[in-house]
Amino acid sequence: SDEDGLTDEEEADLGTDPENPDTDGDGINDGDEVDNGTDPLDPNDPEDTEEVYPDAPEVNKIYDGDEVITGMGLEGATVYAVVNGEVIGQTEVTAPEFQSLATVVPNDGTLFTVAVDEPLSAGTVVELYQVNEDGNQGDSTFVTVLDEMDDPTDSDTDAPVLDDVTIGGDSESGYEISFESNELLADVSLETSEGEEVTIDEIIYNTESGKYTLVISGDIVEVGDKLTIIATDKAENVNDSESVIVPEDPTGGDPDADPDTSTDTDSDSGRDNSSASKDDGSGDNVLPDTATNTWAYLVGGLGALLAGIATRIFGRRKQS
Repeated sequence: SDEDGLTDEEEADLGTDPENPDTDGDGINDGDEVDNGTDPLDPNDPEDTEEVYPDAPEVNKIYDGDEVITGMGLEGATVYAVVNGEVIGQTEVTAPEFQSLATVVPNDGTLFTVAVDEPLSAGTVVELYQVNEDGNQGDSTFVTVLDEMDDPTDSDTDAPVLDDVTIGGDSESGYEISFESNELLADVSLETSEGEEVTIDEIIYNTESGKYTLVISGDIVEVGDKLTIIATDKAENVNDSESVIVPEDPTGGDPDADPDTSTDTDSDSGRDNSSASKDDGSGDNVLPDTATNTWAYLVGGLGALLAGIATRIFGRRKQS
């Protein structure tokens, strides 16, 4: 009667409460415990499952004067930043909301940004750890705040790395610019060589391959235009070193042109193509010379045939 999967008779045989679906109060219904082979009267059977603890967060470099700390953590967890045993900032790890990116963010390895109480000084050691939704604290990551003058690598090395940059399409159907990034991007834009921004109709992101595809209209660019990709990550590091050239296409860069009427680029196009239609200057197409000659031959042959038939008929009549 308690809808725990056992009949009242079965509950009477087992000694469980027919009006309580979880007699021992361990969070598992009596019927499920019977099916699993555990004791519905023993709250310690089954034993508690092993606790799950999050990994230590991955943290980007921190520089003198920074007021935010960025990195990657477990979605749903809370990241704490600690200096000398005092929490100086914390944030919940949530999937970023991109205004211009259509993307699915994985459940782990999600970006986070911790705002700290005051600018950090070079040499300060910051401890970062995360606590998952079950309240379990994971291992810590320790990061020393750097002075940019002492950092052997330029800060630009933290910029996103773009590989396999390609462009395809045409002026009629539009163009697709594709590339792979070594990290999630907070923003992507396109600029011409004159510094003018190019409107992107859609941005598609493949979480498995890290591939981005930018879709643009064919009527806003011209063949030969150089388009620079501006890729920005969550830490506002920018890569603007990759570019593509708008390729030639069958329409010759004219979105209103008919691809079938494009100029013939065949190497023999300079020869006298006598089988093609000619223009007599009146605006009307007339048959080519070869067609006219063929028609004359057909008419002459038909006349000769009729003459031969008539000769045979009249010859027979004379004989008769």
